Amino acid sequence: FDPTQVIRWISWAPLIACGWAIWRWMRPKVGEHMAMALMLAFVLDPVLRWGTLVVRTETWIGFIGFLLIFEIGRLERAWASNDRARLGWRIPVFLALGAGLHFEAVFLVPATAWGVLSWKNRRLQPVRSLWRLWEIGVKTTFLLSPWIVYVFWHWHLFWEQMQTQFMRVEHGNFLTSSAYLVFHTVFPSFGNVQDIPKFFVIGKALFWLIAIASFVRVGASRFTKNVG
Repeated sequence: FDPTQVIRWISWAPLIACGWAIWRWMRPKVGEHMAMALMLAFVLDPVLRWGTLVVRTETWIGFIGFLLIFEIGRLERAWASNDRARLGWRIPVFLALGAGLHFEAVFLVPATAWGVLSWKNRRLQPVRSLWRLWEIGVKTTFLLSPWIVYVFWHWHLFWEQMQTQFMRVEHGNFLTSSAYLVFHTVFPSFGNVQDIPKFFVIGKALFWLIAIASFVRVGASRFTKNVG
């Protein structure tokens, strides 16, 4: 194999890993066959395959997000039976790996905080949940401490890099500048030279209908619960 082929095969790894995560996550909810169909739809999607083959970090970060979901679910079950179960290092390691891949992995931080704080079991004390969140932050900071020291040691290089990164967002996010663009940017292109097929509009419409319906349903249930 030449270096190009090696890069392509390595680039397939996060795509296949995310497909496996989707299958594992959805199998208990929709059954074996539907979970397999969702996995194949993800893995064989031409846009995602293009984004993966050019070795972008989004797919890796997405897989880390799945790992965080699995770990938070495991801890929720453990804490439901034993409120003093140990947190461990998996969540801090996953967060540190995401930070090492790209700064855009910062969206995993509020998602993790929400997952840790929003347990369904009312036996868990809020103070204990906040303490666990603090523990995650301390451990993650410890894992990132070599990078933090390096940043302070080479502050001028870090500042130049931040100027380069934030220069790209000075003009605003055009993808959210209108309702039309918000509707049609559900599926990322990852710089693909081919346009997304027109029939994907059906998927976009279904996505927004499900998202809005879910938001309204959750909001209404919480409002009813609070009023009651």
